[in-house]
Amino acid sequence: MRKIIFFIISFLFIFTSFANSCNYLISSFGSSKEQLENGIGNKFPGRFIQNQFGGEVYFLPVEILCGENKLLNGSMVHYLFLNNKLIEVKLEKFSFQNEANIMNYSIKKFGDFKRPVGSKENFRGNNFWNIGNREIEYVSTDIEGGHVELLAIISKLYSFEINEYYEKVGKWLDSQNQ
Repeated sequence: MRKIIFFIISFLFIFTSFANSCNYLISSFGSSKEQLENGIGNKFPGRFIQNQFGGEVYFLPVEILCGENKLLNGSMVHYLFLNNKLIEVKLEKFSFQNEANIMNYSIKKFGDFKRPVGSKENFRGNNFWNIGNREIEYVSTDIEGGHVELLAIISKLYSFEINEYYEKVGKWLDSQNQ
């Protein structure tokens, strides 16, 4: 009887883990745009959008990759390519109300972090994790009309390229505020 109960509980635990998992990292860092498109298959017609900073971004609703995932539904996945190499994967979720869905996902996936006392929904700030050869950043901030959460993942192999890229973006943003 104990074995049967143990088996049922184990099955439920494994099933819930798979149900809550989401593989939005469908391409390896450094892979080409074509490899990403092969990973997506015909699930979603999309195209790469070039920007003035030398990057190309592919946007994809997370539901295409993860189906029903309470923490991530409503999020967009951004795949940033420089020189036809994947250098950053970012989850972004906008909300009209305070939510901490991507924070809860991040904590579950990468580990908890120190925050001021209070509800997760009211947290504004960021946290960094270094796990293996990846740098991960979570950001929660208010924007006009609501709240946005971001989870950015990069490979340390491409940290120089991503820093150069965001330096260009930063200079452009500064020039817009003058």
